[in-house]
Order: sequence, then C-alpha cells, then structure tokens
Amino acid sequence: MEELYKSQNLLHNVSVIVKKYEDMAKITGENFNIFSVMSMESNERYTHSAIIGELLNPKGSHSQGSVFLKLFFEENSILNEIENFDFENAKVILEEHIGLIDEEYSKGGFIDIVIKDNSNVIVIENKIYAGDQKNQLLRYKKHYQNCKMLYLNLFGDEPSKESSGNLIIDTDFHIISYKTEITNWLEKCHKETVEQPIIRETIKQYLYLIKKLTNQTTNDKMSEEIVKLISKYPKESFEIANNISKFKREIYFFFMNKIRDYALKKEISVNDCWLENDKEYGLFLKPNQWSNKPYNICIIFEKSNYRGLYFGVSYEENFVEEEKTKFREKFSRNGFKENDWWIWRYVKDNDWQDNPKIWEDAETGENSSIYNEIIHGIEEIVKIEKQ
Repeated sequence: MEELYKSQNLLHNVSVIVKKYEDMAKITGENFNIFSVMSMESNERYTHSAIIGELLNPKGSHSQGSVFLKLFFEENSILNEIENFDFENAKVILEEHIGLIDEEYSKGGFIDIVIKDNSNVIVIENKIYAGDQKNQLLRYKKHYQNCKMLYLNLFGDEPSKESSGNLIIDTDFHIISYKTEITNWLEKCHKETVEQPIIRETIKQYLYLIKKLTNQTTNDKMSEEIVKLISKYPKESFEIANNISKFKREIYFFFMNKIRDYALKKEISVNDCWLENDKEYGLFLKPNQWSNKPYNICIIFEKSNYRGLYFGVSYEENFVEEEKTKFREKFSRNGFKENDWWIWRYVKDNDWQDNPKIWEDAETGENSSIYNEIIHGIEEIVKIEKQ
C-alpha cells in the first residue's frame, strides 16, 4: 500500500507541474502555431521541403546569403567531406524532375531537395509520414552517382529495402532526422536572426512545429522540475514507466473496438487477423456491397509505436490493373494519396507515439475527434467508391 500511495503522490505532483506550465503556455501564446492552424503540419512538399529549401538557398528571400546553408553543413558532418563547396553560388532545387519513371522503376521521379554547385550535388529525400516508393533511393543515386544523399525523416528510421535496394547506409546514403539534425540546425539559424524579427519568429514557429511532430518537450524548465521530482521516487517512477506500453495497448484496443463496433452496426465485416502484427496496427474492413470486390477499407498505423495513422483502401492481388488505375484516379480527385498498393489519407493527429493529448482523446472513444474523423473517412470512402 505504501508503494501505491507513493505512486499516486508522484502522479499528482507531476500533474500539478504540467498544469502550471500549461497555464504559462496560454499566457505566452506558445501553443499557437500557424502551420497547425492551416492544417499544414505534415505537408512534405509545401511546408517542410519549401521552408527547408528556402532557408538553404543562399539567394532565398531571407536575404541572409549562405549563413543557413553553412550551418546545415556544420550540423551534418558528412557534408564537411566536400572540399571547396561554393556556398555563395549554390543552387537549391525543389521537386527536381529527373524523368518519367520507367516500367522497371530503374530511373526517373521527383527529388525533394537538390543542392548544387559547379562540382557537387547533395540530394535530400524528405519523409514526414509518406511511405517509400519502389527503388526510390536507387533511382536517385543512379541519376546522381557521386552525390551526397541524405534520407531525412522524423526520427532517423531506416528506409525500406524496397526503396534502397542494395545501397549501403553511411556509404551510399546517410540518415538524418528532424528530431536531431533539423532541430539543432533550426536552433542555430534562430540565433543568427536576432536582428531580423520576421525571419526569427518564422523560424521559431517552424521549430515549434518540428518539436511537436517529434514529441520533444518544448519547455525545459518543466522537464527539469519533473526530473527533480521523480529522482525522489526512483522505484515508483520506473514502475509507472514500465506500464506505459500496457496503458497504450489498452487504449489502442479500446479505440479500435469502437471502430469495430461501428463497422458491425453498418454491416461491414472486420478482418480481425489484421488487428495487430509485428509492424502495423489497425483494422481491415469490407462493406457487404464490396464482398466480391478486390479491395478493403483500412485503418492502420504506417509504422510501429503507433506512428502515422491513416485510413484508406488497400488492394487485393486479383485487382485488374486497368480497373485499379480508374479506381485510383477517382480517389485522387477527392484528395486521397495513392500508389500501386494503397489509397490513403492521414488522420490530422496521426502520430500517437508519445503525444498525451492524442491518447487522452482516444480514451473517450466515440466522443473523440479522431474517432469521428475516421468514421467520416469511412463514409466518404464508401461514397467515392460508388461514383
């Protein structure tokens, strides 16, 4: 009983600290973020590549020359191997088209960010939540054989073998993350713009967005207080931490069972064998009117640790290619992303990993915003399929 009392006391004191800093955030306006307001948080092309590319461009509208580009090189040691890089005259190209993708997926595509001087090429493949494309890194490396290639994603995950093939990490390409390299780089850029208030505050807003997406504590003082507190309760703190995964699992199954209940009420069959496997979590649904059709509705996480939640349509192997093309075009016109295997749209708050607000919302089941967004998505998919 004494250990339970200590755990309860610890949790209570932590909640008091969190409440204090939440109130401070309201006063300072820290929670306001223009990218969140505009629902542009996870847009790789028009938010992340656009901002990063503009800052890297020595002739960008920031009028700071090559300052930010040099800081980017400093943050990524692999780039320092490039000798005599011409920072002042470097060019930054977004969405560089290197030709149509051929049938073998051996060449072609669009490269997210390319940095060039007269002798050197740096290729950056930018991933927020989108999956890897077939032979994607292979195609880019084939086009720019001597380039320095960076695979940028939120947490420093490795690309899929389908994308990288026989390319070797740290030899043919290098992995960098928003959580580490981009965050550190932006903080250095922010320090360089003390006397440019508009640029400074824009970088600060973008930095807050990155910290939100990568689940980093934005308030160091709050972290310090919590660390001091839990140091007084080491045993109880570890006991609480050891149960977080179980806590998440229970809420996850509670939430997905609410989706399952909705599906069964609507005469939609549920493929329970997809409820959980080693890498992805979620449900596969088939409306009765789709019983003889080669596709299913899916609500799944793209990556482990409850990251990248999306809803959409998955194809079965017997889907005729000509019909699949028409099917994909129909959903593409309605704002869904699509490829040869999936049609999908990310849930607005799709990274559950360590976001307490999302878990708190999911715990309310049918009353949660995520539940209602997914139900609306299912209904929209059924309507589009009928067109």
